[in-house]
Amino acid sequence: MSKILETLASGTPAEVKFLETMLRYAVNAGSIGESELAAAVAASFPQQVSTLMPTLAETWMERGKQEGRAEERLFLITRQLNRKFGEAFEPAMQSQLEQLPSADLDRLADELLDFKTVDELRHWLANR
Repeated sequence: MSKILETLASGTPAEVKFLETMLRYAVNAGSIGESELAAAVAASFPQQVSTLMPTLAETWMERGKQEGRAEERLFLITRQLNRKFGEAFEPAMQSQLEQLPSADLDRLADELLDFKTVDELRHWLANR
């Protein structure tokens, strides 16, 4: 990362924009830690650090909000399925729920009230 930042150290507007895009990608992909990134940016772009870091902080905050919403949605769906099916809702099903992408969790939230039996839930999960 520091080598890439050193290459962009001239800090032209186009390079800074490219850097911002690249860093957003790295942060969203989870391939770089916040403190490592902050240190690398500060070392390579001391003049631009005051404008870049707030933008990156906003990106981290938004990612945290999205993760929090997904966890809440999973918690609520799990509660509803536990209430509906009781002991028939197995730990293996919980593991399957945790692996579902956000869009599938949304579909499940809409469809779970239509399930009459736990087998219908098993079938739904098996087809994801």
